[in-house]
Amino acid sequence: MKPCSLRDHGTDPVCGIEFTRDGRKIMPDEYDASCSSEKIADGYRVKTFRDDDARVKKGYFLLHQGACGVCSTAKDMASFMRNSFPDFMNPTPTIDTMSFLCQKFVVSSNPLITPKELVDQVSMCLQYGIPNIVPSADLSETCAYAWAINVFLTGLPENDGGCNDVCTLMLNLILNNQCIPNIELKCPYDPVDCALQECLQCDDSVSGAQFIELAGMTRRNAGLHTLLPRPCGSLADVPHMCVASL
Repeated sequence: MKPCSLRDHGTDPVCGIEFTRDGRKIMPDEYDASCSSEKIADGYRVKTFRDDDARVKKGYFLLHQGACGVCSTAKDMASFMRNSFPDFMNPTPTIDTMSFLCQKFVVSSNPLITPKELVDQVSMCLQYGIPNIVPSADLSETCAYAWAINVFLTGLPENDGGCNDVCTLMLNLILNNQCIPNIELKCPYDPVDCALQECLQCDDSVSGAQFIELAGMTRRNAGLHTLLPRPCGSLADVPHMCVASL
């Protein structure tokens, strides 16, 4: 698959979001952060700005650091919030795990599937789930496609530049409830030095930059914590707000 060419958005781009109600823009000083059930907004727009000063001048809220992409939507922000940090009392797979589970199910159902068909079906799985097998991540269509491309590239054999062997090992640990986290198996990270499990390190190097360029919003650049340890400076400082009934 040919890598995407990177767009030039300057050195410190941000993705801004503005909310509208009855066709009128809601200015930041009008916003009520009380999270009441009253409908605050009925629409929104996102836009990439070359820096944060430009965003502030236009009266946009900050959605995430970096340029906007196919995951820079309110629906995907809600999904990231719900599915980024598992509740071990009521386990729900993270989006990462759901991606691998979707691909594993699709490939096992049709070993001769073409790459395009695989990406299409994994994308559908991430949007709607598979009853009794994989829950829905409830991603937008475009964001689900970005995640499907990401897991396809990561799932390629090692001699094709992918991470299949180490990620199959990690997925089996997850399916056997041995990765929550597991100190002995160092899954999903090593509790001594916080090094990520091999699959996650490989995924970062194989698909990371291209995924960020396509997706725009990630958990880290939107300021959302996950189970995985990351350098403190890599988690963006993004204030989050409620927009009831959007």
